[in-house]
Parts: sequence; structure tokens; C-alpha cells
Amino acid sequence: MNNKRIIASVLMISAGLISPMISNAQEIPPREPMFGDKDDEAVRMMDTLKIWKITEELNVDEKLADKLFPRIRTLENARKEFHRARMESVIHLKSLVDTGVEPGELEKAVRGHMDLISAFEKKISEQILSVLSLLTPEQQARYLILDDDFPRKIRDFMKQHRRQRFQERVHPGRVPPEEIL
Repeated sequence: MNNKRIIASVLMISAGLISPMISNAQEIPPREPMFGDKDDEAVRMMDTLKIWKITEELNVDEKLADKLFPRIRTLENARKEFHRARMESVIHLKSLVDTGVEPGELEKAVRGHMDLISAFEKKISEQILSVLSLLTPEQQARYLILDDDFPRKIRDFMKQHRRQRFQERVHPGRVPPEEIL
């Protein structure tokens, strides 16, 4: 008899906790589109943030900035072009695999993909050396560290921001525990 009361109490408490969650879940507005003007704006914002971070981290003066940032922009454009070309090549490889082409044709496409990777790696290495040639050894080290860490830090920031926005949608007006103290 006592166990039935405990189970009934647990069920009542669970129902009381779950029903507000369900009603809040219905109030979440739909997600905004992944592509379009907002994404272009986000890319520009990230580029601006990276330039600001490089300027701050490397202590770049105006004279150096006039030479450095066009080279960095060229490097970033080469990276974007590489990612676009690699994605197109992978899509082509997938279509060949899916259609079941002859091994010789598939082998040729794989070689083409690997040649693409080699060519872009060489081009990107040249662009990095071009950027580094303007910097002191300490600035070179700081730039390479920043260049490696920046995408990860941006992803981490975006994950945290999305998590906060989700929490605000699910629990509007709720103050997170770390902000209470």
C-alpha cells in the first residue's frame, strides 16, 4: 500500500514537471533560415572579428596593416576556394560511386581529387609564407597560433550562444544559476 502511494506521488510530481515543459515547447518560434543575408552578415562579422583579433594580438600598426591584411584576405579567399572545389570534387566522387562506373574512371577521379588537394595545399602554403614574410618571428608564432585557434573559438562561441538562445526560448525570464550569485 505504501509503495502505491509513493508511485502515485512520483507520477503526480512528474506530470506536474512535464506539463509546463510541453506547454513551453509549443511556444518556441521556428528557426530562421540557415542561408541568405544573415549568413553573409555573419561571415563579414567573423572576418572583422578576426582582423581585430590579429591587430590586437600582433600589435599591428597602420603601415603593416596596409601590407598584411590584403595578403591575409588573399589567403582566406584561397582557403574558401579550396573548400568549395574540394566539396564539388567529393560530390562528383559520390555520384560516380552511386552510379557504379568502371574502376578505371573512378581511379581517374580519385587521382584528380588528390591532385586538387596537392595543388591547393601548395597554393595555401605559399600564401601563408607571404603573410609570415611581413612579420617578426614572435608575430609569426602568434599569427600561426591565432590562425589555428580562431575557427575553434568561433565554433565554441556559436555553440554557447545557440545554447543560451535555446534556454531563453524554453525558459523565458529564467535567470541561469551562475548569474544568481
